[in-house]
Amino acid sequence: MVRKTVVVNPVKSKIVDMKLLADYFFLKLKRSNRTFIEKI
Repeated sequence: MVRKTVVVNPVKSKIVDMKLLADYFFLKLKRSNRTFIEKI
């Protein structure tokens, strides 16, 4: 079922991947900012 939707709608899966990447980088930034504040 999941595979079918990915094959039929590759654009949608790409958008999901982009969202996941954005969330990942946002979390990384949050973490680095927190450590930066702690260092000061």
